[in-house]
Amino acid sequence: MKENLVSYNGLFIKNNYNKLLRIKINNINLQSFLKEILREVYIKKWKSSTNKVLSGVYDTGYDLDVRGRSLLNWVNSSYMVLPLILNWLNKEILSKTKNPLSSISLGDKYTQIDFYLSDWTYEMNKLFKIIYDYKYVIFNKNSDILNSILLQISSNHKIGDKAEQITINELVKKGINRNNIRQSKPGEKKDANLGIDIEFIHNNKKYTIQTKSYSTIKKNNNNYIITGISKSKRYKNINLFSFYNPKYGFYLFDNDPKITIPEYNTMIIPANLLRFNN
Repeated sequence: MKENLVSYNGLFIKNNYNKLLRIKINNINLQSFLKEILREVYIKKWKSSTNKVLSGVYDTGYDLDVRGRSLLNWVNSSYMVLPLILNWLNKEILSKTKNPLSSISLGDKYTQIDFYLSDWTYEMNKLFKIIYDYKYVIFNKNSDILNSILLQISSNHKIGDKAEQITINELVKKGINRNNIRQSKPGEKKDANLGIDIEFIHNNKKYTIQTKSYSTIKKNNNNYIITGISKSKRYKNINLFSFYNPKYGFYLFDNDPKITIPEYNTMIIPANLLRFNN
């Protein structure tokens, strides 16, 4: 077995995911690369985009998603999937075969490292090459790594679905007619591109909500600091943000330019934007 085997945990990838996505090999980043790999492997199950839904893999019959759109389409957007792939490649492929590539090393997993673009670009290029060479092994329906990937994505979806359902329940408690509330479906462009998870009509006005699960929330002076959020970013088409954690509760905030995003998984929201919490 080769020496210096590198392994990764979800926290390291989560803290550095936005940096990794900035790296481009031949003008494409990791997300675009993985999408192209999926298209090549599942060409017979690939559907082109329409005005309402995104392109992607559909109806594989074994991907744990009964709603048609494959869970595989989230391979390139879940930061928890990347450490699974990295660890499997390093342990099962690079350490056991005569492949000339050394272990893929994207920095020290235990610390928040400085971003060295040239070093990480070199390692990302190795990652692209090895995924391309072993794409039919990774995405074989009988492989252990594919099963782990699908279980992780399924787990992420259950958390997200729970947050959306809690949001709907809270809206109904506030007097919103359930018939006036619509939940976006997997693969819809308004969800994937615009960030709209839920829409509702109240007093003849349409509102849009982006729902999020979170790890911690604390009030500091006149702000709420919320951490453990996936894909924290600005949304132009969102009126409201909802946050749910089974231990710390539900919060609904107005969207506003005053919200700051200091890190990939953190949002700082002025307290006066809070609609209600429960």
